[in-house]
Amino acid sequence: MALSGFRDLAERICNPFVSYLERRGVSPDVLSYSSFLFALLAFLSYSTSSLFIAALSVGMNGFLDLSDGALARRRNLQSPRGDFVDHVIDRYSDILILTGIILGGYISPLWGLAAIIGTLMTSYIGTQAQAIGIGRIYSGIMGRADRMALITFATLGQLIYPYDIIWGATILELAVVFIAILGNFTAIQRIHYVMRSL
Repeated sequence: MALSGFRDLAERICNPFVSYLERRGVSPDVLSYSSFLFALLAFLSYSTSSLFIAALSVGMNGFLDLSDGALARRRNLQSPRGDFVDHVIDRYSDILILTGIILGGYISPLWGLAAIIGTLMTSYIGTQAQAIGIGRIYSGIMGRADRMALITFATLGQLIYPYDIIWGATILELAVVFIAILGNFTAIQRIHYVMRSL
């Protein structure tokens, strides 16, 4: 099961933080825009080989991405505008993080591009299904929660052991290859689901 299947559990972990922000009237948009800043910091950190900061930034990006939706529901501030902003920021964040890994020399541009394509297509098909009346699709073997968790832990692993571990590839390199393969497979899964529904 994908990590996205444990979304409720993840949001319960975020609850103390979300409750704190709710009591202070913080807008969910603040968390969305903050998550983008962490993605930008991750991009810069990967580009300059600052792996600890990169791992922390990716982790914070994922944590805030979970928290903004939970805060919006808690404060009854869900809206089409908020959903749109959240998805735009998520896609820019995904691109920034993976591009930073490419520019840092941790993965070949070809595999990095394949990971970006899989990431974007997975999200696009999920939201396009909603646009044509089927409903939002979150299913599949690799969702955003999976990617953020995998990149975070692989980055920490790369920091601890920056050497090849198998097939001449490092931990972070293997993680991106994994994302490239399973991300595109998830897109195909969602395409299959939509076609069957139609």
